Amino acid sequence: MKKQHKLWDIYFYEKVTPQKVTPKKIKKIVSQLNNSATHISLSSSNISPRGVECLFRHLKDTNVTTLDLSDNLMGLHITEKASHYLKGTQITNLDLSNNKLSPQDLKNLGRHLKGSQVKVLDLNENKLCPEGVESLSSCLQNTQVKCIDLSGSELGPAGIQSLSTRLKGTQITHLDLTSNQLGPTGTKSLSPRLKETHITALNLSFNDLGVTGAQTLSHYLAETSLTHLMLPHNNLGPIGAQKIACCLKDTQIKKIDLSFNSLGVKGIENLGPHLKGSRITNLKLTCNNLGEKGVKVLSHYLKDTAITHLNISYNHFGLVGATNLGACLKKTQIKKLNLSGNGLDAKSVAEISRHLRETQIKKLNLSANKMLAQAFTNLGGDLKRTHVKELKLAYCQLNPTNIANLNLYLNDTSIKKLSLKGNQLGSLTVKTLAPYLKDSLVTKLNLAYNKLNAKKAKNLIHQLTATRVKHLNLCSNQLEPLGPDALSNYLKDTAITHLDLSLNGLSAKSSVPLFNELSQTQITNLNLSCNQFGNQGIRDVAPYLQGTSLTRINFGANSINLAGAKFLAHHLVGTCITHLYTIGYKPISQAIFNNFFHHWGRCFAEMNCWYNTRQDRISPPFQLPTEIIHHIFTYLAPIDRDHQSIFLKGYLTYRDKILQKEKSKEQSLEKDSMKLN
Repeated sequence: MKKQHKLWDIYFYEKVTPQKVTPKKIKKIVSQLNNSATHISLSSSNISPRGVECLFRHLKDTNVTTLDLSDNLMGLHITEKASHYLKGTQITNLDLSNNKLSPQDLKNLGRHLKGSQVKVLDLNENKLCPEGVESLSSCLQNTQVKCIDLSGSELGPAGIQSLSTRLKGTQITHLDLTSNQLGPTGTKSLSPRLKETHITALNLSFNDLGVTGAQTLSHYLAETSLTHLMLPHNNLGPIGAQKIACCLKDTQIKKIDLSFNSLGVKGIENLGPHLKGSRITNLKLTCNNLGEKGVKVLSHYLKDTAITHLNISYNHFGLVGATNLGACLKKTQIKKLNLSGNGLDAKSVAEISRHLRETQIKKLNLSANKMLAQAFTNLGGDLKRTHVKELKLAYCQLNPTNIANLNLYLNDTSIKKLSLKGNQLGSLTVKTLAPYLKDSLVTKLNLAYNKLNAKKAKNLIHQLTATRVKHLNLCSNQLEPLGPDALSNYLKDTAITHLDLSLNGLSAKSSVPLFNELSQTQITNLNLSCNQFGNQGIRDVAPYLQGTSLTRINFGANSINLAGAKFLAHHLVGTCITHLYTIGYKPISQAIFNNFFHHWGRCFAEMNCWYNTRQDRISPPFQLPTEIIHHIFTYLAPIDRDHQSIFLKGYLTYRDKILQKEKSKEQSLEKDSMKLN
């Protein structure tokens, strides 16, 4: 039976400015939607006020439940008429993030939310300010909204006070207030009101709560329905952690995130005793300067907890910490363990891996740890007869010996998901990895960012014909100029159903052979985003979609506009495709791109400064750890040396400011102590 298109993501971009999406174009889009279409995206489309009205008016006769109107660069204006039409639609998920919404827009929206079916409302990055949130919050009661995202809205204490007084009587269960300048004052307004709500998940990241805010929040947590509490980047310190920890046993909280809060050893000593008897099953402590002593203290308390998910990445705990952690793992209920970015060497890994057989761990992340060949010999042997089914070794700077040592034992393990992302393996992948996969249980293989090139990828695909691999990620592997043409001959003989070829500079010309062979493969999910297809490329490959097994295809960021999307839609008739992404792409200017990396450098300066401080003293000149660089660029496009330099410049500039500030504090404390003496 023929399936219909259920997900349409259509973005409109030109080379300089986004196209104006007029009512006429809106009508054309909606007219192409059949009764089964449930998702539509018009993100970054510069929709006019009348266009919004037209959209809502025409959607009332469709089955669309998810509508994305985010990132309209010129701002999005919701008129009284537009919000009135919203009531007649079936929309349950509405994304209006980053749209420069005015207080009047929010007032118009809020007025008709009561009669709508909207349950998920995303308003992040709209800079609502107190006046805007006042307009919205006064209308939230008696609506069906359960999840609302107000992150980056610059609410401040005044806005939070206005919002918190109106949370009672709403159905909201998930509230995101990330980066809203709450501070202790805003926390004081919000905390007492939480017990009157149905909120189960609360995100207060980047709000500078401090010790005072943590103490205020802790007084009321036991009276709330919270099960998920996110508090990263709040400057809690050891004392703030203690304030939160003291009340955990009396709460319903199951997941807590205290990452980037400079807890240190003292913070873990304060937190640890309170984990026993609490409901916490998911604990995240990323980048908290735990060190060897901190992990040793944490290990002592883990055995008496209900924790099943533990993330202590980027805490640099070395051999002593690894020894203590490894010894305690068999006495815990941990099933998912993230140890990425901890500078673990061969001995440290061995101290953890030798206990794996006695643990319940199913997912193990050792990414961004530069391990020697001996580490992989130990790890490979220890993985035999364990419960580990997912292993991540991304950005570990692997070499032929590493891979060979791991592969010797791969077929004796239960591993089904293997990530070797970002190791620049090149030909090593084919020579040392592929031959061992045929006798393994691996079904998902991530080889993104490994410099395979088309010829090596072709040999890899050929050797995968006798394996169980169904999901293959070859993102950013320099496959052009031969590209998919080199892969097409062997894909039909593999079990691959999910193939990711994004960020490879592929053109339609080199991809035609792949599409020509698709009907003979088992591929159901194909990702070709961030390549070079364009409208003409879509015209070349779209006719080949007929007769394939594809249910999802992603042409995101391929310079496809309305004309290309319409041509593609025409050729979807008679296919099995239910999820379609035809996202356009606006080239980013070099100045904006450079500014982006400079800003990222500044952001990561603060989180990494603990590498530069030991026992409250400034250490010698600092160098950014390699594993941190790898972690930062994990989800970005291939980064050249120029952009790495820009990143480091931003990093070092801001880092120096932070260190100078710390030094001034230290000198001030010395002067005060001298006065006291």
